Amino acid sequence: MNKRGKMLAIAMLLLATAVLVFISFSFTGHDIVSLNSGGGNSTVVSSLSPIMRGSFFIQIPVSTSASSSNPTTASGGGAGGVATGGISSGVNLNVTEINVTMLNSTNRLVSILVTNTGASSVDISISQSNLTNLVLLQGNSSFTLNSSQATIVNFLLIAPASVGIYTGTLTIGGITIPVSINVKNQPNLFDSRIVVLNPSYTVEQGNKLRTQVTLIPRGPGIRIDATLNYTITDSSGRAYFNSSETLLVDGNVTIKRNFDTGKLPFGNYTISLQVYYPEGIAPSSAQFEVAPKTLLGKIIYYSVFSLVGISVLVVFILILRTRRRKDNKSQLNKSNV
Repeated sequence: MNKRGKMLAIAMLLLATAVLVFISFSFTGHDIVSLNSGGGNSTVVSSLSPIMRGSFFIQIPVSTSASSSNPTTASGGGAGGVATGGISSGVNLNVTEINVTMLNSTNRLVSILVTNTGASSVDISISQSNLTNLVLLQGNSSFTLNSSQATIVNFLLIAPASVGIYTGTLTIGGITIPVSINVKNQPNLFDSRIVVLNPSYTVEQGNKLRTQVTLIPRGPGIRIDATLNYTITDSSGRAYFNSSETLLVDGNVTIKRNFDTGKLPFGNYTISLQVYYPEGIAPSSAQFEVAPKTLLGKIIYYSVFSLVGISVLVVFILILRTRRRKDNKSQLNKSNV
């Protein structure tokens, strides 16, 4: 092989490598695959107590403005739970997410610890969005906390008669908490769970949302076709994406599914899974956040894109020069005849 042929081969190899790298980054979303929900070791702390009846509850006022805080979600769905870490303007909450699975027509109590970590007193107000008749507050919807003072706020989650996934937000002292209530019916043949695998439950805009789905039959000898319906919604319940698939379930099933986020606006979203089968529905959900691309992600993306462009240009120039050389050699041979 002559020198020009070697250069062409190297250029073709460079182009192939660049294309493979570009495709790889396009599908992986520039982040690390992890089998742990959220790609980390976040501790999920349950604060859910048994059914409570006979208490006095008031309806939470509907929120008229969105909170500016961006809490970090930490529970992947399924049985759900709450996680620690919400802080805003001296107000600290011991939870950042509520994600529970309940039987229809039941209720469940959730307690949230509210602490004033600032140096002066602060007025706390409580409101909700998209949770009317689903979450009831025990006590006042506004109160004052002195410096270093703490109090417990109790909420009653109400699962309606209709199965499905109900989402919304609670806002306490300026901190917004995503809420997902996954309502199932009896009897239930499956336990379903969907978790987000992206690190910190965050997806850079335009990248893939990575999830892992687990289906667990609740009895021996179950063999059935189940339809899995996936939906992505925002905190107001607006749907941005919907897809479905059918699987034969005859034992524990664990699958991974990636979803395009396209140009979803920045903010918090819910990925919902509803497993339909002849005897009922098994719902679960998980929260995630769409965030701007990081500087490193932008550098990698545009670097790979530039590499592909340069490789294509080099290959084009080498092919053009090779053709011209052949044409010149052909013309020279004709003139010598």
